[in-house]
Amino acid sequence: MKEFWEKLSALARVGILSAFLSLLFAASVGGRSDGREIPFPVGVLNDPGCYVIGCHMVPGSTLNEVGSVAFNNLPERFVPGETYDVGITITGGTTYGFQVAVVFSDDTQAGAPTAVTGATIVNEVDGGQLLTQTSPLETGKIDFHWTAPLEPKERSVTFKVASTSANNNSAPTADAINTLESSVPLELTEKLYFAQFANGDGLISQISLLTLDSEEPVNATLELLDDDGAPPDVVLNGEMVAGETEIFRIAAGGAAVFASDGEGPVVPGSVTVTTDGPVSRVIRTGVAVVNPGDEETALQVRLLDLEGFVVGTGTISANPLAGRGHVARFLDEFNWDEPAPDLTDFQGGLEVNPSNGQVAGTVLRSSPGNLASLPVAPIQ
Repeated sequence: MKEFWEKLSALARVGILSAFLSLLFAASVGGRSDGREIPFPVGVLNDPGCYVIGCHMVPGSTLNEVGSVAFNNLPERFVPGETYDVGITITGGTTYGFQVAVVFSDDTQAGAPTAVTGATIVNEVDGGQLLTQTSPLETGKIDFHWTAPLEPKERSVTFKVASTSANNNSAPTADAINTLESSVPLELTEKLYFAQFANGDGLISQISLLTLDSEEPVNATLELLDDDGAPPDVVLNGEMVAGETEIFRIAAGGAAVFASDGEGPVVPGSVTVTTDGPVSRVIRTGVAVVNPGDEETALQVRLLDLEGFVVGTGTISANPLAGRGHVARFLDEFNWDEPAPDLTDFQGGLEVNPSNGQVAGTVLRSSPGNLASLPVAPIQ
């Protein structure tokens, strides 16, 4: 019986050694938070990785503790259909193995990897593509090409890698397995132009953006240029913008509003909005009112629906309009009484009533590429 167990133990050692020398990872998928599976997508590969099945899960082997793996030359943002020269670098051993996958958030294939370094190959596994080695590698630097998906279904992809750094001691002891993920967002490519923008000497401009996708958020930037095509310094929403904003996110189905402060000399120009998803300029309605008298007057307002029912009351601004003064506000900027009216897709009429004297006014309508003024009718 003792001889039988000794032979069985020897066979087990040979099996482990063979698995170690081949450095071919078993297909793995979970990408568990504890790192104990090679992070390849669920539903594409469904077997445990080497660390789990025992090839390297022995005293002295490590998981994300010794050695390292890193991606090389990943783009900051990807352009659909573009091909990138990328790679990985593995440290901590003398013989190396790896798996690389590029996926969307649901773990489906994102783009296509192409093998470059010798003894590496792209395997088709359950509809996904897995970049790996065909035999143990003597170098930890592996290059490959990645072609971004032509029509990405999401606005980012994730590069996932698992690597083995072996010490070539003919045993699975003191080997290192490392895992890593890195997300690459979609390049901002869609453009929306505001041909007129001005700020200064009390003149304020406001930019309103509305996402057209109710499920996906949109990343965007604003680029401001003056009449000579140079980037001006303008304060938007209380922060100085030197020609271009940082990338910001608009929630799915949400909106973003940017308003200048009206300070300094007048700076006219234009604004370009660049996004990674569909957005629209918001159509807004407001009023401009002038007080021809010498005494200040409060501007009371009533909002009426198409049936003539009052749906909102308030004032155009919190402060009264000074004698000989002027004020211009969009409806969403009014000082509404609670509950404030719902202005989404609203249709109806607006009454402006001065607390004393008379005022003159006009309707303002801001729509994509246009700012129009419309006549008003006096209240009888």
